[in-house]
Amino acid sequence: MKQEIKNCQNCKEDFVIEPEDFNFYTRMKVPPPTFCRECRLIRRGAVRNVSSLHHNICKLCEKKIVSVYSTESNFIVYCRECFISDKWDPEEYAQEYDFSRPFFVQYIEFLKKVPTLALMNMGVCINTEYTQFIFDSKNAYLSYSTTDSEDIYYSQNVDKSRNVFDSYIVRNADSIYENVNCANNYNVFYAQFSRNCIDSWFIYDCVNCSNCILSYNLRNKQYCILNVQYTKEEFEKIKKDITTDSFKEISKMKNHFNELVENKAIHKYAEIFSVQNSTGDRIDNLSNCKYCFDTYDSENVSYSNRVGHAKDCMDTWGSLNGELIYETHGAGTRSYNLKFGLMSGLYQDCEFVHLCTNVKNIFICASLKNKEYYIFNKKYTKDEYFLLVEKIKKHMDDMPYVDHKGCVYKYGEFYPIELSSFAYNETVAMDYFPLTKEEALNNGYRWHEKEPNRYSITYKKNTIPDNLNELEKNKMIKEVFECENLDTNKHGCTNAFKIIEVEYDFYKKHKLPLPRLCPNCRYYERFAKIPPLKLWHRKCMKNGCNNEFETGYASDRPEIIYCEKCYQQEIY
Repeated sequence: MKQEIKNCQNCKEDFVIEPEDFNFYTRMKVPPPTFCRECRLIRRGAVRNVSSLHHNICKLCEKKIVSVYSTESNFIVYCRECFISDKWDPEEYAQEYDFSRPFFVQYIEFLKKVPTLALMNMGVCINTEYTQFIFDSKNAYLSYSTTDSEDIYYSQNVDKSRNVFDSYIVRNADSIYENVNCANNYNVFYAQFSRNCIDSWFIYDCVNCSNCILSYNLRNKQYCILNVQYTKEEFEKIKKDITTDSFKEISKMKNHFNELVENKAIHKYAEIFSVQNSTGDRIDNLSNCKYCFDTYDSENVSYSNRVGHAKDCMDTWGSLNGELIYETHGAGTRSYNLKFGLMSGLYQDCEFVHLCTNVKNIFICASLKNKEYYIFNKKYTKDEYFLLVEKIKKHMDDMPYVDHKGCVYKYGEFYPIELSSFAYNETVAMDYFPLTKEEALNNGYRWHEKEPNRYSITYKKNTIPDNLNELEKNKMIKEVFECENLDTNKHGCTNAFKIIEVEYDFYKKHKLPLPRLCPNCRYYERFAKIPPLKLWHRKCMKNGCNNEFETGYASDRPEIIYCEKCYQQEIY
């Protein structure tokens, strides 16, 4: 088929559907989308609650739990032990499809009826009660989207790492603090876009470096400060005079480092490594992928992010080892031919499924395990199943759901935002595409009001000690500290925070000062350093170069952006 230009029914902007996109839709047996790429992304993000945790009650054992579902959400929430137990049967909630009502109205009612998991932590998870989207990990606290890792605190998007604090997008790391978009680092603090580095502080875009401080764009270097080469003896002498456990001194270094990154360092137009015929940012080892972010070891993937080891996928957010995945969120791990899935994995030939595991040929089902030929959690014969599925799809076209803005949802569309399980400001859509409360409500989206502090602040922000040595651990872990953003009403600020014992020990061991911001505000500081899930067409900023490219750095950003060729010539 030829390229087509369509008008998004949500934002009313034109968007392009390429011939290879049409080939994928044909293969998946779905109609082309009526929403543009960005509106589809927002729609998926609006069902992804990563870090908004609430106190709740397990409806089965009645113990107090932490959950991504607030009590006002009206979902039946089970703790992990009850959810995976044989104390209840998801088939007890089976129902008939009602052809007199729109599909999506029935589906959201069904999801509220079937018990769901308090936190989406899968595999073998140990000591992860205050986390979300954790897979096969141990000892994680206020950390999210983490796989195969141990001792992870206040961090997000962490894979195969240990002893990680306050970091964002890291892989194969150990003993790091405040790392942003880094891999294979050891004993590295305040690093951005750096790989294979050890024993360094405040580095940007450094590779295979050790013992470097306040440096940028270095390759295979050691004993550098402000990009100046020193002998080992000279380096150690200067380092000895640097006070890292003082908040005032670290703040000065952080401000200096930020100025270097913005005004001196050269930024490659995108973080792209070992790719063929692929576009996006923060991508590694890809082939024939387009508009992908935070994606690695994949081929033929489009309009997706946080994806690994995937093949032939489109419009997915959070999937590992999947093939033929379309319009999913947090689903598709070790799955084949999945459409419109939410959470969990081991799906085959499924559509509109939520939190199911090891299932095949199921349609609009929730919380099932090891099942085949089910619709609304009701068992059918093979022939009955396929006949009814086609009949329901036709009904979705004949009686579509129409949202608050007048957008029409026929078969082939993902879940309407106004029917999301979460309020808009509880989801990552708010991070990437922020709205005011008024804007969200006018769009028909729910809004969650900020919950009051559960603890009384014992340390005001202007009285927190400059040095960790000024407070004993036994006293420290009992205090409640005031966040510096308390009076700014910033999104996500919890106003107050505590220091846990393992955190104190880490600061003490590595001579780090106490933070002054709550974990959420610290996250948003890191989040701001990563270009958004969007590409802009720009030219190389090196004088005399006319190369053009797609980049995540908007034209109004202050960084120096080079094309691949100029970047390589300058750095290597």
